[in-house]
Amino acid sequence: MSNNQFNSEFPIVLVKNLPYEVTTQELYDLFNKFGNIIEVRKGIENHLKGNCFVVYSDLKSAKSCLENLNGFNFKSRYLVALLYQIDSHKINDIKNELIQVNNKSIHTK
Repeated sequence: MSNNQFNSEFPIVLVKNLPYEVTTQELYDLFNKFGNIIEVRKGIENHLKGNCFVVYSDLKSAKSCLENLNGFNFKSRYLVALLYQIDSHKINDIKNELIQVNNKSIHTK
């Protein structure tokens, strides 16, 4: 998948090296500067603490976030921002599984 194609449908930015005590509101305030946010997911499990996923409504906003926040000093931490790659094959597999489950439930009624 080329850089121009991935994440066009789901522009998600993965941000690493966040302070553990950062609030969701602080994250919205930080990321909202770059475009319309659909969702922010903050890692709460031990292996995900200090990370978050930011879903933007368009790819242009996600790229603006990357350009401005990668290496940005936020609360004495240098952030690492990356476009999160979604495997389109996995999405299609999940969609196909859901279709099969729905078809089975229709036939068993």
